[in-house]
Amino acid sequence: LTAALAKLDAHLASTGKPFFGGDAPAFSDAFIATKLFIISVAAAHYKSYTLDASLAPTLAAYQERIFAHPAFVQTKYDPEDSLTGWGEARK
Repeated sequence: LTAALAKLDAHLASTGKPFFGGDAPAFSDAFIATKLFIISVAAAHYKSYTLDASLAPTLAAYQERIFAHPAFVQTKYDPEDSLTGWGEARK
């Protein structure tokens, strides 16, 4: 997972853009943001895994930016719902 996140970090850094979709969020950002959210909630809870900003600084800044975006804030799952779903999947 860390290697995959490092590749995402390198790609985003190479574009010089704030989002994977360019200057504004696009479908690719919706896809990636939801995965980062699951990592930040379920992986942190069940595996004590979090995005290491020292290994992926561009992606960490992106995560902060996209998680604060109004569209994400208005549509994200409640963290408890995410944990419940992943907890059921782990049985």
